[in-house]
Amino acid sequence: MSWTLTVSALTRGEQTINAFGSLAFAGNYTSGGDAAGALGYGANAAGFPQLRMESVIHAGQMPISGRVDLGNGYQGQFLPSGGAGILPALKIFVAATGGELAAGAYPAALTGASSAQASLTYAKNI
Repeated sequence: MSWTLTVSALTRGEQTINAFGSLAFAGNYTSGGDAAGALGYGANAAGFPQLRMESVIHAGQMPISGRVDLGNGYQGQFLPSGGAGILPALKIFVAATGGELAAGAYPAALTGASSAQASLTYAKNI
């Protein structure tokens, strides 16, 4: 797992729940999109235990939509990972060329980025 989404806020709609947070990168990028990363909870996550207790996200369900804002000359897109879990794969593009990031170590512009953000929208378990 080369990327981590640290959730800093949750919002709940009638039928959805949205997780917002910052992305961190380490290790190597895989062509075609890095398989599902890891999900963590930030410092202001006091209310997050109820997320698991209420079971508002179907076990093993992928998000119904997602948005990525990488900055630093890169763009991202979430893709279904094809595996079990609640996180999608992340495909990264070089903004200047429009081409996919080459396989290999993540560039310093991403590993040192503090501005990379993402949001994922899940259907509630209703």
